[in-house]
Amino acid sequence: MPVKHEIDLLAALCTGKGANIGCGNVPIANSIGVDVCLTAKAASVFVDSWRLPFSDNSLDYIVSCASLEHMEVAPVLVLREWARCLRVHGTLGIIVPDAAYGIWSMTGDTGKCGQLVKPRREMEHLHAFTVSSLKVLLEFAGFTPSVVHKVSRLPVRKETTLFAVGHKNETYK
Repeated sequence: MPVKHEIDLLAALCTGKGANIGCGNVPIANSIGVDVCLTAKAASVFVDSWRLPFSDNSLDYIVSCASLEHMEVAPVLVLREWARCLRVHGTLGIIVPDAAYGIWSMTGDTGKCGQLVKPRREMEHLHAFTVSSLKVLLEFAGFTPSVVHKVSRLPVRKETTLFAVGHKNETYK
């Protein structure tokens, strides 16, 4: 579940026509909400995030918070699909868990010290990211990264996420 300052980072990128992928119950103004879960209150489009119904080069931006780590396909394939939908130089903004924070990202941590819940499929993190791996992933997917850095998510737990902004380059017109 994204926290307010993460949503604010992504909302600042939302200029023009765009989509909020994996939106869940958290709308971002001026974005088309996309989610696979039929109970996602902020979604108006219900599809897998790697099979978007948008035309090639039709979006100005795509934002996504806490969804790429859940994808059941390789993240590079998901990002290439998102690049397909973006115009050249279109903006991608994503927030993913920071693998350097710890193993919580694969276990279903409740946020309470030492208490784990039985992981459910929808909460499992299937992919982990570091600053350097996220930069490489964006480049392989056809983006020129302009920002990739850690964000303090929950200071009490010293939890960090990674915030990345990339622009679609001409590799995948």
